[in-house]
Amino acid sequence: MDEQKEAVVKKEQEEVVKEEGFKGLSVEESKENKQEDEVVVGETDWLKVEEESVSQPSGDYEKLPAPKFEQGKLTVMFVDFSKAFGKWTDPETHKVKAIIPCTTVIDGEEGVRCNWWLNLKNPVYKDVIQTGRSVAECDRVGVKVCVLQTGSGDKTRYTFVKE
Repeated sequence: MDEQKEAVVKKEQEEVVKEEGFKGLSVEESKENKQEDEVVVGETDWLKVEEESVSQPSGDYEKLPAPKFEQGKLTVMFVDFSKAFGKWTDPETHKVKAIIPCTTVIDGEEGVRCNWWLNLKNPVYKDVIQTGRSVAECDRVGVKVCVLQTGSGDKTRYTFVKE
């Protein structure tokens, strides 16, 4: 009888190990570990921590205004390609944007430092990167970029204008 009980207990342990993913633990140890894991998750709400880390922009950037685009009007900016662009992931949509440092004209004032937040999937982002790569490394600060905006809201489109 003892051998049968041991076989049943061993089979139960194997099933728990298979279900729970714990290797080499007894049924009691597996249950204790599961309870500990649940407590740890409850104490350190990892989703909240993850959300906060994702929503924080990465890279070295200053909090500056965004350039102002007007529909149907050409916007001239001078982009700083000397450092890698910062990145930011929207916690709701999970879209990643590049934070592109530049200077432009805002409200009639020339040379205003700003950050252009541009979705990485926007075709203009590729054009911006190619422009930066085409410039000699020593000349990567203040590279002239011209952008034309059409549409507004969700229908906003940017067209990269090469001079």
